Amino acid sequence: MVSADGPERYEQLFTAAEDILRSYYLQPDRKDRQEGVITTHRDTTGNWFEFWRPQPRPAYYWAESNLHTIQREATVHICRGSTPGTYDIDVQVDRYRYRLDERQVDNPAGALRLFSSDAPTYFGRTLYGTATETTNASGNLKLDDASYWIHLGRDESMENAILAAIMKRYDRVPVSATAPE
Repeated sequence: MVSADGPERYEQLFTAAEDILRSYYLQPDRKDRQEGVITTHRDTTGNWFEFWRPQPRPAYYWAESNLHTIQREATVHICRGSTPGTYDIDVQVDRYRYRLDERQVDNPAGALRLFSSDAPTYFGRTLYGTATETTNASGNLKLDDASYWIHLGRDESMENAILAAIMKRYDRVPVSATAPE
């Protein structure tokens, strides 16, 4: 729960949330000040060699993001609290892993095609064309028959880090002085 006296302080809180999401390389997709919602585009998690980007924690998430293509998507809700002049902030970060059929290498020329769409999958299919996005029965975003994003759940450590950073940024914003009447 955070105290925000008046629309100016609410705007500062909303702006602090936007700034912190950008500092975590999560670009805002939808911003609704009226409803107090910020959603972001999915962003691929930084790898070990991207030292300038925030690294995932705990160590398991860090290792996973270096072995697989992992994306994160954040949603921030700022809603009125139970007492007047207060707001509750909720941060949700969802993790997704890219799933793709294994590629088959059956000769030296196949090794050269390994990272192109010409390489057949383990089942012998060659994937051509553009991907169409649908959602399968388990709720995963499916790109085509061979590839889709698997929802891995929430990233609580990143949620807590973003929330703490929002509160720290908001506390540093000075309250503008009002002129005496």
